[in-house]
Amino acid sequence: MTPRKRGDDTAEPVFFFSYARPARLPASTGLEADPAKEVNRFFADLTNKVNQLVPVPAGGDVGFMDRRLESGVDWHDELFRNLSGCRVFVALLSAQYVGVSRWCVMEWDYFSRREVRSRPGSPSRPHATAIIPVLWAPVMSRMPSTVRRVQQFSPSVERLRPMYESEGVLGMQSLDESAYAALVWILAREIQNRWAHLEVAPSARRTTRGLLRSFQDGA
Repeated sequence: MTPRKRGDDTAEPVFFFSYARPARLPASTGLEADPAKEVNRFFADLTNKVNQLVPVPAGGDVGFMDRRLESGVDWHDELFRNLSGCRVFVALLSAQYVGVSRWCVMEWDYFSRREVRSRPGSPSRPHATAIIPVLWAPVMSRMPSTVRRVQQFSPSVERLRPMYESEGVLGMQSLDESAYAALVWILAREIQNRWAHLEVAPSARRTTRGLLRSFQDGA
């Protein structure tokens, strides 16, 4: 097998899945032990669709989701490699993501510092971004300005928008399976579109020093 080389289209994941890990419930509650099961399902469904839209060879990485629990700022080599080489950054917006998790803020800030340009032959996009903010769960507070500056994903099918905008992807999983499935497909197509038309320069950064710890820091 030919070894994968850094910088090839297929050497690093197509997308990086950035999400806030839900707090674990006390064992005394007797409730589901894995509070991230819905996030895991969404990642699996999205990865499956993107895998059929982007030419990733057998053994290649389609998406990357860091399943470790947050541990301050002790990032590991695998996280740096995937965050510095992925082509698209999918951010799952929630109250935890924008208001609590330092880890998510650093991931966003790290990726946003990478240079984005149009691919040769693609239409020029002077202010293009490879960040796709996706509403995971309803957020009652105003989004931080750093997040608002990036256009949030919205499904192209009009009938899906009201439910998505009011309930987020998590709510759609619970309320309407067919609407949820349609949304996953539309998001996968958006990832395919960014992958096809944008180039994102890799980053050599291997430290979290200087990265934002709060979205308010970038207001």
